[in-house]
Parts: sequence; structure tokens; C-alpha cells
Amino acid sequence: MTATGLSIISLAQNPAGAALKPSVNPGGIVSLADFTPPLATGGLLTIFGKNLGTTATATPPLPTLLGGMCVTLNNTPIPLELTSAGQINAQVPVTLAPGKYPLVLRSIANQAESVSTTVTIAKYAPAVLMSGTQASIVHADGTYVNNDSPAVRDEKLFIYATGLGVTHGATVTTGTAVPASPAAVTDTVAVYFGNPLLKQSQMIVDSSILMPGFVGVDQIQITVPGFRTRGSNLQVTLKIGGVSSSVTGPDVPLVSVN
Repeated sequence: MTATGLSIISLAQNPAGAALKPSVNPGGIVSLADFTPPLATGGLLTIFGKNLGTTATATPPLPTLLGGMCVTLNNTPIPLELTSAGQINAQVPVTLAPGKYPLVLRSIANQAESVSTTVTIAKYAPAVLMSGTQASIVHADGTYVNNDSPAVRDEKLFIYATGLGVTHGATVTTGTAVPASPAAVTDTVAVYFGNPLLKQSQMIVDSSILMPGFVGVDQIQITVPGFRTRGSNLQVTLKIGGVSSSVTGPDVPLVSVN
């Protein structure tokens, strides 16, 4: 990686490169939000594998070289948010059209590269961001909505997600913090707390935008209606453009409503 772009280097003369060659685990390219496979334009992704660089983190504007690693998608370096020996977090470019593209990991320090992995990018791949088993759904004061602090009627909540696709309004640049004004507005999204087939499970969506100051994070503001499904550990579903978020991942987003 140079100031003018990606330089091609010979890997054949580096015997150590074979032992330190980066690799992707089977099924190891997933959404950063819930570790399920669907990825969307402008969304955040996670790569699990081996020899993925030294531990490093970055803040916007995100670099394309971090922890001694570079990741190319469709032969173009993509911005990196985190690297470690077994995990890389990155962003899908906001200008990349839906399709299938080659992804390659390159260790600049070890002069080694991974085999190419084909990645499918969709128009939409909605997913609620998770912190372990806790869904990123918060009250107005920033505290989590959970069994000990459930949502209530007429309350406004914020849901943080990724994969809602391209936006309208603000000019958004890959790897760069989203501006506060004008807002970067997503397409229309629906939110359900409970069974999406039941009318009382649908929340009132007040707005859906890219979160200002962040990269690839969607912020959905909702109001809990009076006619609503109540209970603990209700399944959370996002739906946009006919595509619903996964309910079969390793950590399914749940919420509690009084």
C-alpha cells in the first residue's frame, strides 16, 4: 500500500510468507452486527480467520492499511476499523453495486496474501448491532432496553443497525464519518417487536438515518405504540425493501416491552 494506491509485490521470494499466510475461516465473512452472512452496500463486515495482522483499531477517517493488513474487495482496498490475529472489521464501499466480488487479504508485513474468496453484496442486509447477547436498542438516556428496563407505551427508542443500504440526502464517503446535516436517510424500514405477522408487533418508525459521526451505523428512531405486543425477550425484526433481518444467527436480537 502506497500513497498512490495498491502496489503489486512479489510473494515468491519470502519463505516465511507461506507459514504466515492470512486465511479466511469457512463461512468467516459475515455482518459485523450479528455475524450472519448477508452483507449490503455501505454496511459493516467482519472477517474471521488466521494471521489477520496485529491488534489495532482506527477511528474515522478509516485507513485501508491497519495492523499490517490490507483487504481488497473487487480489487479495491476497503477501510478497516479493527484488526487482530483472528478478526478484521471493515466497511463495504458505499459505491459498490450489489453483486459477487473477490475479497483478498494481504499481509504487508509478511508479504503474503490469502486465496480469493467470493463475497456476495446485496442492496439490503438489515441487522441489529449486537453486544454479545444484548441488542443495541436503547432508551432516550442511552441505557439498554432489556428485561430489567423494558420499553413502555409512547416511549421513543433508538435502534442501532447496519446493512440498510444506500442513503439519500447527505453525501456519504466510504470510510469517512457521516455528516450531521443534512441527514443521510435510508429507504423505508419497518420494525417489529414480536411476531412480524401480528399487527400489534409493528413499531412506529420516526426516522431511519446513518448515525452522524460514525461509519456504516444506521440509527432508527421508533415510538412504542399503545396497541402493541407485550412480553419479555420478544424477537426484533427489521424489514427494508422486502428483506428481513435474520432470526437464526448466533445471537438473535431480543427486546422486552410492557
